[in-house]
Amino acid sequence: MKLRGFGPDEVVHQSMKDVITPESYTRISELLPKRLAAFASGDESVRVMTLAIDQVCKDGSTVPTEVVTTLLTDPDGKATTILGVSRDITERKQAEEALTESEEKFREIFNSANDGIHLHEVDEKGLPGKYIVVNEVVCRMLQYSREELLEMGPADISTDNHNPPIEQIGQELLKTGHVVFETGHCRKDGTIIPLEVNAHIITIKGKKMALSVARDITGRKQAEKELREANKKLNLLSGITRHDINNQLTLLRGYLSLLEETSPDPSQNEFFQKATTAAERISTMIQFTKEYESIGVKAPAWLEVRTLVDLATKEAPLRNVTVNNDLTAGTEVFADPLITKVFYNLMDNAVRYGGNITSIRFFVQESGEDHLIVCEDDGNGIPADEKEKIFERGFGKNTGLGLALSREILDITGITICETSELGKGARFEITVPKGAWRIAGESRAANQE
Repeated sequence: MKLRGFGPDEVVHQSMKDVITPESYTRISELLPKRLAAFASGDESVRVMTLAIDQVCKDGSTVPTEVVTTLLTDPDGKATTILGVSRDITERKQAEEALTESEEKFREIFNSANDGIHLHEVDEKGLPGKYIVVNEVVCRMLQYSREELLEMGPADISTDNHNPPIEQIGQELLKTGHVVFETGHCRKDGTIIPLEVNAHIITIKGKKMALSVARDITGRKQAEKELREANKKLNLLSGITRHDINNQLTLLRGYLSLLEETSPDPSQNEFFQKATTAAERISTMIQFTKEYESIGVKAPAWLEVRTLVDLATKEAPLRNVTVNNDLTAGTEVFADPLITKVFYNLMDNAVRYGGNITSIRFFVQESGEDHLIVCEDDGNGIPADEKEKIFERGFGKNTGLGLALSREILDITGITICETSELGKGARFEITVPKGAWRIAGESRAANQE
């Protein structure tokens, strides 16, 4: 009896009461008569039973054991003796206790999270099935009990305003294993709560499921609405102000023209010309404020680069300068819709300051994982000490606003622009589009179909 620390001679005269703890003895005492009665009635299933029993050691400590007990019978088939084989299960009990403790900690964290967490099935298209597990935050958020939610799935409470569409969400989830999207869930009382959902694919027992964290973005949506309203009011005010200033500038230019024509002193003509030029520059600056306030108003989108350059070419004052658009059809960039203005400004600056310029060329190059949209011309180029200054507001012979505006338009989606030419070899602007903001439209659609 090494298990309990006793020698064979010490064990011989011990009773069951001496061998096991009082709790185990009470439980065995209640079970044994029922077991013997069942066996006597012909129930062979109780002949061998495995019991969990806490046994008492010589030093007074206890050891958890698993005891396989067998009823031994006399020649008449009557149970007379119980044969028991004990196994120390201390390590197993410790592992079970550790697992229970771990599960309790996980459950506490799971239910104490600030966001809703739920696990639900997904079908072969990545679309959601029934909830498997939900935490208490989801129940409070949606006003349903846990039991009610486990009879439902996201499709039962979701609105149709998924961003992106639900089919695209499912495809992305299966393709990459992860997707973040915005949606609305309908509470039990019928009100809608806006959510940002961060979903991951996991596999449990060979079956794909989605583990999702849902965050209530009511406050963010309200702030966005208030910001849009504030911008709307500011744009209205600035629009009225621009209109009034332009009207006064029109009058100013008219009066300056009249004064110039009626002035008896020809030496004053230079001053009239400078005043007129100043008025025109002010008008250009006012127009710039209209364009600047439009930055970021519309959400960034995937735009075909070649088409954007073609549109800018039609609007730019090119005179006799030729534009060669060598960008591949179907290539798209994720940018603010005002990126067309960037290409326009590059053409306008080339024509204004390029000297004896005859052509402008747009093409694309790879640069590691990035792509470069390159705009080159055959003009005079830009001095080394001015390569950064040209992107500062107010620098240059005109308003000095075009390239500064261009840099801010591109910066919205992490795109950068710099000038890299050698003086005398024409200007070269490189627009660096980072990985993830450049794609080929056809390849993207094919990937989605797969």
